[in-house]
Amino acid sequence: MQDKNFLSNKTINLIDYYKEIFKNDNCIINITYELDAITYLLKKPSCTKYWSAWLTSPTLIQRNYIKKIEKIKPKYILYEPRGVYFDGLELYQRIELINNYLMSGYKKYNEVGNFIILKKNE
Repeated sequence: MQDKNFLSNKTINLIDYYKEIFKNDNCIINITYELDAITYLLKKPSCTKYWSAWLTSPTLIQRNYIKKIEKIKPKYILYEPRGVYFDGLELYQRIELINNYLMSGYKKYNEVGNFIILKKNE
């Protein structure tokens, strides 16, 4: 059975779009609450050991995560905007250092459903 049988149309559209723009990338940076399975669905590994961005909430880990992003220099990042809560916090609140880094070094490239594709500033 195919993965798409278990996904919403919104998620299928995101996966199809994401596959196209990330086809040359070896790994994925995923800054979302809702789509932790993106690495599985795209059959690509996470660029960091943190498969879910909310796991990076301690400040020291956020700094290390940012260093990893700086080293990898991904052109695109999957990002979830405000409005999704986990344990009473929105993701941008939980990972404030990473969010500030992304907002200063990336811009909105496209929006697919509830997700934003960020593109590195040139």
